[in-house]
Amino acid sequence: MIQRIGLAVLVAVSLASVAAAAAAPPPDVSTQVRQLMQRSGMREQILGFKQWLGGATDALRNDQQLPPGDREVAARVLEQVFDPDGLVQRVEANLAAHWDADKAAAVNRFLDSPLGMAMTKMELASGAAGADEALKAWQTDSLRTPPTPERKALVAELDRTINGVEYTVNTWEILASTTTLAVAATQTHGADLSPQQLLDVHKQVRERLETAIKPQWTVNILFTYRDATDEQLRDYIAFYKSPVGQWYNNLTGSALLAALQERSDTAIREMRRQMTKS
Repeated sequence: MIQRIGLAVLVAVSLASVAAAAAAPPPDVSTQVRQLMQRSGMREQILGFKQWLGGATDALRNDQQLPPGDREVAARVLEQVFDPDGLVQRVEANLAAHWDADKAAAVNRFLDSPLGMAMTKMELASGAAGADEALKAWQTDSLRTPPTPERKALVAELDRTINGVEYTVNTWEILASTTTLAVAATQTHGADLSPQQLLDVHKQVRERLETAIKPQWTVNILFTYRDATDEQLRDYIAFYKSPVGQWYNNLTGSALLAALQERSDTAIREMRRQMTKS
């Protein structure tokens, strides 16, 4: 029920509100970082690494060709070092170290816009449970009604603008190399690999990932943005080409990759330490 408020009371309340707003400090950097990660879907993306972590540790524990004690050490260390909540905190720290409050505020305004929210929703849905089946169904439908050349050109321009396929390959190169090096650590009871051996591991993993990911990438990105209009895609590309969009894309990508690489190095180092002690 709406109540009448006297003019004097209304004025007093308004002045108090203005004073409180003026006195309230802006959110600190850590709060701003968390807000951006939540709005962008980045936090949910990182927590989604639980699926990779579960698969990697199960594979180590079930590999009967590896020494039982060492494979348990490797699995346990991965679980500890790649704890998703801890990884979120690492990424937040990396973002905060290179934070620009004005640019971040502009990014948040975009993410809160109808376009920003729509595109984030599509991106999160493409990685949600059941997305693989939806992708297969969409591929079947697209054989009957294939995307137009104009549509393919738009998503290709978007991918070039955000470095989507390279970012994806870089992300999975770190994760896949981590599991490969974990297996190597168990096979050698924690002995160090030579610099050349490490380079060979990363090279082989990257070549394998590029062969698997790049041919499928155009299909994946067409599927992700299948419900977007051409106008939405053009506006999305324009955002990422802007100085604010470039700052956001570069910052978030480098923050995640740096956190993953640091965790990978820590995990392999700790595995070797524990194995050589036993």
